[in-house]
Amino acid sequence: IWDDIAGNPREWFTEQFAANSYRADMGYTMALSGSSTACNILVTGRHYNSGGAGSSDGTVRMHYFTIEGGSKKSRIYLGNTITKEGATYNTQNIGEDIYLSASPMGSGRFIIDADKMVPSEFQVGGNATDVTALCNMDAAILPAKYNGATYLTINGMCFMVTPYEDASGKVAGVKVLDINHGLASAKVMQTLNLATPVAGTAAATAVKVDEFDLAITLVVDAAIYTFETSIELEVAVNENADNTTALAPYVGESVTATVERNFAPNRYYTLTLPFDMSAGQIASVFGDATVYEFYDVVEASSEMLLQFSRTTAIEAGKPYVLLTAKGDFDAMDGFTIENVTINTDLEPVEIDGLRMVPVLDGGGIINGADQYYIWENALYCAGTYPQDMPGLRAYFTSSAPLSMRARVVFEENTATSLPVIGGETNNGVRKIMKDGQLIIIRGEEQYNVQGQRID
Repeated sequence: IWDDIAGNPREWFTEQFAANSYRADMGYTMALSGSSTACNILVTGRHYNSGGAGSSDGTVRMHYFTIEGGSKKSRIYLGNTITKEGATYNTQNIGEDIYLSASPMGSGRFIIDADKMVPSEFQVGGNATDVTALCNMDAAILPAKYNGATYLTINGMCFMVTPYEDASGKVAGVKVLDINHGLASAKVMQTLNLATPVAGTAAATAVKVDEFDLAITLVVDAAIYTFETSIELEVAVNENADNTTALAPYVGESVTATVERNFAPNRYYTLTLPFDMSAGQIASVFGDATVYEFYDVVEASSEMLLQFSRTTAIEAGKPYVLLTAKGDFDAMDGFTIENVTINTDLEPVEIDGLRMVPVLDGGGIINGADQYYIWENALYCAGTYPQDMPGLRAYFTSSAPLSMRARVVFEENTATSLPVIGGETNNGVRKIMKDGQLIIIRGEEQYNVQGQRID
């Protein structure tokens, strides 16, 4: 180990005659997690035997060292076999060119890669225990022949930088992948190409320069190539997902967001988003749509009127009602928007004891006596008619039970129906209770109040 890069190395620690390392080429590759004074080290080698093909020749052996205070504290031996889908990790199965890396995705986790296998993450267990394979890279994303990757964490998010080859087998450049949700869900974010592909054995390193700016070094045999790039983040926001958790690493970051929720022409939708949208962005996604915000409660005769006014923009975490356009808007199952900043803080809007509550995460249900949802132009009590509540929507709560009918009124000062199903909202419609939920029947079709057809 070098304490000073300009000085001479010194002996760090030694390990001799370790169990089951007999006739093993230890130190074949190594991964380190931590600093030289406090870290874990995984050392891998090939174990040679005389059994021939199909025997234990080339079985990958591993030792796991714990370093404290700059000295070796303990070592455990990882069992004879490290299995992947039932196959032993040996050089016959995975290849001779083996790489070990500390995984950025959790403590005690490492990644093994070789020229016959895709990167595979595993968890270190106890002494003389086979390691636990966690997940593998999809070969369609990163073929097995790509090797020499590096892994890094930026602001709590995990990335991979790896050399890649062209069809002729020459090194053509590097790829930057998002592995924040694990190797199995890896996505290629960028491909950086060499001016001219070159033959040779390659490895890549990457260093964070500023925020999401990277300096990447690609080594091919004795040649060194450098790249500078900025990572562009992409996220999915799904109405059925735990978006708060999924988006946590991206809070405060500028991203390209894909919203996965259905929208149809000339419909009213309650809407909550984890990012702002300007008037121009709303128009680019929804065309001639109208956005309303809850601004007043008025008692008129025997009714309570929930008044909504037009607004020109959407703020992250606030609840709105969106009226999609009529003629120039086609039904869609979501949209993608660039350069938005993620914010998962929620801001309910409360007026005179009535609160419009934004919902970001899917999988919920409202069933309280003080919880209400909009259907047509009225509020329905969830305590009487419980309803599933997907994410990216909103509902109402009251500080006291409503003593009168409540209707929704928009800026035009007319009581407006909310056709969450489509077509006429009153003619030919029946409402029944089914399995504890309010069901709307139109003709031969049944819907819940979210406008979702029930088969």
